[in-house]
Amino acid sequence: MEMILRRFKIGKNSTIGELTFGSFKCYTLENLKEGSESGKDLRIPQGIYKLYWRVSPSKGKKVHVYNDVVPKERYIMIHSGNTEDHTLGCILLGKTYTNDFVGNSKLALQEFEDLMNKQNLDNIQLKIINDF
Repeated sequence: MEMILRRFKIGKNSTIGELTFGSFKCYTLENLKEGSESGKDLRIPQGIYKLYWRVSPSKGKKVHVYNDVVPKERYIMIHSGNTEDHTLGCILLGKTYTNDFVGNSKLALQEFEDLMNKQNLDNIQLKIINDF
C-alpha cells in the first residue's frame, strides 16, 4: 500500500504538502530547505520511505520514517505542530493550511494515528514527491 505526500507550495519559511492514504487526506508542513544531513533541521528528500512506530521521549509513540538516505537514527517522525519552528526536520500534519502554517494539527494527527494503528506499517510505503 502506498501513502503519498505531495509537496506543492514553498512558503517564506516552510513547505506545504498534501498527505493521502486511501480516503484519508490532510496537509503537511515541513522545513523550507531539503537535505539528508542529520542535525541540520532540514526536510527529508523526496523519495520512498518505510514507516515504523517508535516511542519518542518528548512526543510519545509516533510513526517515524526512514530509507537508505535518511536512516532511522535521524528519528524523523510525523507529529503535531503548526509552524516551521515546530518541525525539527519532521513532518507536521494539519486539517487546514495557509502560508507557513497548518491548522487543527492535533485533530489531523489523531485521525492519522487512529488509521495507522489499524495497519501493518511493514506493508505501507510513503512516497514523497516535490511538485512545485
